[in-house]
Amino acid sequence: MLIATFVIASFDQFATASDAAKYLTFGVAAVTGILTIISQCGAIRKAQALVRD
Repeated sequence: MLIATFVIASFDQFATASDAAKYLTFGVAAVTGILTIISQCGAIRKAQALVRD
Protein backbone atom coordinates (compact mmCIF):
# COMPACT_ATOMS: atom_id res chain seq x y z
CA MET A 1 0.00 0.00 0.00
CA LEU A 2 2.76 2.41 0.90
CA ILE A 3 4.70 1.56 -2.24
CA ALA A 4 1.66 2.27 -4.39
CA THR A 5 1.19 5.64 -2.68
CA PHE A 6 4.81 6.60 -3.29
CA VAL A 7 4.67 5.48 -6.93
CA ILE A 8 1.54 7.54 -7.55
CA ALA A 9 3.13 10.52 -5.82
CA SER A 10 6.34 10.16 -7.82
CA PHE A 11 4.41 10.36 -11.09
CA ASP A 12 2.82 13.58 -9.81
CA GLN A 13 -0.72 12.17 -9.90
CA PHE A 14 -1.65 13.98 -6.68
CA ALA A 15 -1.08 17.38 -8.25
CA THR A 16 -4.44 17.29 -10.02
CA ALA A 17 -6.33 15.35 -7.33
CA SER A 18 -8.80 17.04 -5.02
CA ASP A 19 -7.91 17.64 -1.38
CA ALA A 20 -10.44 15.00 -0.31
CA ALA A 21 -8.74 12.38 -2.48
CA LYS A 22 -5.34 13.30 -1.05
CA TYR A 23 -6.56 13.06 2.54
CA LEU A 24 -8.31 9.77 1.81
CA THR A 25 -5.18 8.27 0.28
CA PHE A 26 -2.94 9.29 3.14
CA GLY A 27 -5.55 8.23 5.69
CA VAL A 28 -5.78 4.77 4.15
CA ALA A 29 -1.98 4.52 4.11
CA ALA A 30 -1.81 5.53 7.78
CA VAL A 31 -4.50 3.05 8.84
CA THR A 32 -2.77 0.30 6.87
CA GLY A 33 0.48 1.06 8.69
CA ILE A 34 -1.21 1.02 12.09
CA LEU A 35 -2.92 -2.31 11.37
CA THR A 36 0.39 -3.76 10.21
CA ILE A 37 2.05 -2.76 13.48
CA ILE A 38 -0.79 -4.32 15.50
CA SER A 39 -0.50 -7.52 13.47
CA GLN A 40 3.25 -7.69 13.99
CA CYS A 41 2.82 -7.19 17.75
CA GLY A 42 0.35 -10.08 17.82
CA ALA A 43 2.76 -12.31 15.92
CA ILE A 44 5.60 -11.43 18.31
CA ARG A 45 3.41 -12.17 21.33
CA LYS A 46 2.41 -15.53 19.87
CA ALA A 47 6.05 -16.40 19.11
CA GLN A 48 7.08 -15.51 22.66
CA ALA A 49 4.34 -17.76 24.04
CA LEU A 50 5.58 -20.63 21.86
CA VAL A 51 9.17 -20.13 23.03
CA ARG A 52 8.11 -20.20 26.69
CA ASP A 53 6.28 -23.53 26.25
